[in-house]
Amino acid sequence: MDQRFEGLRSEPVQLELWEHGFPGVLATFCGLDGSGKTTTIEGLRAYVESCGRRVHVLRMPSNAARNLDYFREWADDHRAGEDGRVDVAALFSVLLGDRLLTVRKTVLPLLAKGDWVICDRYLYTAFAQLAAIGCTEEDRGMLAAIASRFPRPDLPFVMDVRADEAIRRIRLRPEERDTKADTDIFARFMDGYRRVAELNGVHLLPTRALEETAELVRTICAPYLERKLATVAD
Repeated sequence: MDQRFEGLRSEPVQLELWEHGFPGVLATFCGLDGSGKTTTIEGLRAYVESCGRRVHVLRMPSNAARNLDYFREWADDHRAGEDGRVDVAALFSVLLGDRLLTVRKTVLPLLAKGDWVICDRYLYTAFAQLAAIGCTEEDRGMLAAIASRFPRPDLPFVMDVRADEAIRRIRLRPEERDTKADTDIFARFMDGYRRVAELNGVHLLPTRALEETAELVRTICAPYLERKLATVAD
């Protein structure tokens, strides 16, 4: 726990998710932009497909939600959640609802078929950011109640990266080399991710070397993949 951010955050929420019980596997990846999620997800997709399983990668929230004006204002400047321009708890309730729609309409039917589903930015993202910014007990309770409708991932991951390293990686992208990233906000969000991961049993993945990260993910997933394959075969 990073003591630098005391007074700027709220306690993380211990989420009461339900066990889906389907033969498929739900893997989720959350973390800062620039933490290596896309690279790691694509590596896991290739690994699972090489084992003969169907894999679906879903990005959350949906493009429709990402195009909302108040989401764009938040995404472009996270300080908007602190100075009152954006009601973060209200925004996150919308984004959780959008994710829940995707879960019910797409994720659960695929898991029921025995497929693998990999989600880029599951609900842990909202609660990590909320823990970093802070909110009232009433809002925490409201959002936790929505979260209780989500299935627990079989394989939840959070990418652990230093804020300055994440920003460096973002600026390596040609279209984002001039991006204005707030190192303080990134550091606080990463602190929130770590605390949410610790409280909710999420695998925290070091991302200093992404090939090592990919190998660690394969090691964590391999026994589960074998067990699920055996279940489907039975």
